[in-house]
Amino acid sequence: MYINIAEIFRALTTTSRLLSLAPDHNALHVFAADPTLNRAWGRMEPEGRAVTILAAAWKAGQADSTHIAHGGHMEEHYAVELTKAAQEWAEQYGRGDAAFTAFVNTPAAGRLLASSLAFNRDDLSLSLRVVLTLTTRFPEHRP
Repeated sequence: MYINIAEIFRALTTTSRLLSLAPDHNALHVFAADPTLNRAWGRMEPEGRAVTILAAAWKAGQADSTHIAHGGHMEEHYAVELTKAAQEWAEQYGRGDAAFTAFVNTPAAGRLLASSLAFNRDDLSLSLRVVLTLTTRFPEHRP
């Protein structure tokens, strides 16, 4: 299966810009409840959802070197763990394209968590909210 990572990053960056305009948790839920977005997310293959989650975690992990605090919502918990996995991977293997490719393809903690979320068809909205939460963490929106 071919996945265009550049297109995924472009879409995630656009979403992060929109969410940065209204950075509260309610705005995130409004995005996550959008029927068009939900249908598109549901039609995506689970492998594509997993790569999208990992791509968002990788980009969010570039925000700064500190780990983000756990919030009270489940999507925040997953976002924290995925960001931490991306940051730890980057600290050990670097931040280049080869390190990102290895992060996405190696069955380490981040990949296993992303796959678990992506393949959970009973709660697709959770994985979508995780991706949206990660986009709010992108470096261009951090002080």
